[in-house]
Amino acid sequence: MKLFTLEFINIYYDEKLRLIEYKWKKNSEHINDKQYRETISDLMKIVKTFEPLYVLGNLLDQYYALPSDTQKWLVEEALDNVFKIGIKKLALVNSQYFLARDIYQTLMNNRENVKIFTDREEAVSWLLEDKQNSNS
Repeated sequence: MKLFTLEFINIYYDEKLRLIEYKWKKNSEHINDKQYRETISDLMKIVKTFEPLYVLGNLLDQYYALPSDTQKWLVEEALDNVFKIGIKKLALVNSQYFLARDIYQTLMNNRENVKIFTDREEAVSWLLEDKQNSNS
């Protein structure tokens, strides 16, 4: 397991599972819009470098409320592009402070490869279900 520490998130990469998990730090409550966009851009660079099949976004400690223009930027610049680089599935563990369902509704559009969870273990099980079924 590799770990990358950025100012506002930790990024974990499990090479065997080809899974990247990013987890917001509690200090994200002090992030501003510019820092948020830079953090997401840095995350995308790491994802492109390692080419995982699965991404788990742990939003439990994300306290930053995205303004509408940043929500649009997030969908267009990050979320839409994540599948273009080979990601099979994206799971999000929702925060009570971060209304992921509202923000990701645009992205989801009935996509089967994006799902929001309230439990991390359920999210990981869903991400890896194809991998587990093919090993059976």
